[in-house]
Amino acid sequence: MKSDFTTDEFESKFLSKKYVNIVACFLVVVIALFIVANTMSNDNNINISADADSDISSDLGDEILGEDSTTETNGIVYSKDTVLEAWNYAYGLYTGEIVNNYKGYLSKTNASLNIVTLGYKQNILFETQMDSNGRVKQSNDVTGFVNRYTNTYVDTKSNQVYYKESDKKSNLQNMTASSVDIESYKSSMLVLPNEMIYNIDESNINFSTVKFSKFSNGYKYTFKLNLDSPSLDNYKKMIVLNSEGFVNDVGPTFTSIEVSFTVNKQGYFKSITRTEKYSVVAQLAFFKGNANCEYVGVETFDESYYNVYKSIQKPDWCI
Repeated sequence: MKSDFTTDEFESKFLSKKYVNIVACFLVVVIALFIVANTMSNDNNINISADADSDISSDLGDEILGEDSTTETNGIVYSKDTVLEAWNYAYGLYTGEIVNNYKGYLSKTNASLNIVTLGYKQNILFETQMDSNGRVKQSNDVTGFVNRYTNTYVDTKSNQVYYKESDKKSNLQNMTASSVDIESYKSSMLVLPNEMIYNIDESNINFSTVKFSKFSNGYKYTFKLNLDSPSLDNYKKMIVLNSEGFVNDVGPTFTSIEVSFTVNKQGYFKSITRTEKYSVVAQLAFFKGNANCEYVGVETFDESYYNVYKSIQKPDWCI
């Protein structure tokens, strides 16, 4: 199917809203907060702690610092020192790169973006589903100072990304989606809806901060990222791309990024938590200076999708 409009038209029509699919970019919504009436961004807020693996917290065992587990799973002896190996294996399962019969995944994310300096908070709940053919369906509910609801569908068969959005959820039902080819979407948005906003690799893990815990159903790692790692450059570009109010398009200055992830005993992701603190230089009608921001996002995976294939059908609104 041919795209409804060209890349340039896509950028002017869609990016002029300074809004990128929140699912794909977690906190990219960070400074969109400075958009409406020079005010707000988009991410979801719920009462969750920075360590927020609430679904398994009661099942956690004693923290282990450097002591090897006696359990070997998929060739990994889980310990503090295997954080990168555990991440790479779970990520390979997540993408299907190391799976012969990939099933896909379903995840739900709750997040909060608190613009501390201005006293604003945005809430967002989004759900992402990917099947074994790479088709992706995503829904975002953003509430708070700004309300925004978005549906996105990536059709690898037709090489199209379909999307629709409204400030009222009830309006989405009768809306017809706009579309653009996958290459144009990624060129403009920098990531697809199912892609993570930044990589975890040897260059950005601060290994001295790694903590490791084991519990009855799996393992948990918590660590901080090196803030000067080039792996964060693309993420910073995403924040600037989707924001207004920056002085000279200066990107965010991160003061802390902490990542926590849990895997089950088969090595699949159970949850990923990101906690970020940063400041941006903003110039608005009512404010000029450094705005401090805090973001917490918890993505929880439906483990049944790792075992049972569930195909995604093209939604009716993708015409």
